[in-house]
Amino acid sequence: RKSVRKSTTVKSAATAQRVRERTSARQKRKKLVPSETWEPTQEELLEEAKITEQENLKSLEKFYQMESEKKKIRPTKKVFTGPTITFSSMTMPLIEEIPISDDDEPRRDVTHQSSGGSLISHPEFIFDDDGVVGLEVEIAYDAVEPVEIKPKEVKTKSVVTDKKCARTFLTFSNEEEFRKAFPIRKPPKVKPPQTCVFTG
Repeated sequence: RKSVRKSTTVKSAATAQRVRERTSARQKRKKLVPSETWEPTQEELLEEAKITEQENLKSLEKFYQMESEKKKIRPTKKVFTGPTITFSSMTMPLIEEIPISDDDEPRRDVTHQSSGGSLISHPEFIFDDDGVVGLEVEIAYDAVEPVEIKPKEVKTKSVVTDKKCARTFLTFSNEEEFRKAFPIRKPPKVKPPQTCVFTG
């Protein structure tokens, strides 16, 4: 107990010594005397405000000039007035061509027209020295007008389906530009095959 008390007294004495040193150092320091600050008068404040106003007006005028120059330099949209070719692609319903069967069309009877003449025969007997040799008959009839048989055309009908297809269109502004892109040309001449007359 005596040792603990002795250490405690030593520490307390050291702490008191430090406190005394601090207080003495504070007393030795020079006291700072506050310097006098300059305060402008009302007239000086008004003059300074006038100068600031003039500077603000000059900067505002400069700003307006810069904005007007920007408007002049601003690019304007150019409108093209020459011929144009418009390319457009879109989705459209698919239209299929379905052939029409013979049952869907009314039947037509084909008749041959003739002048309506009948057959006429003129029998003539052929004789020789021994008697009758044969019989010669002349038949006269009216000719039937020939009918040209044309190949049968397959007729179809257009049906709109649920399927879709893509279609592209090129639209020309005038016919002159269309003719430049797709000129009308004469079909090329087909040369006849060169074959030998005798051997083929």
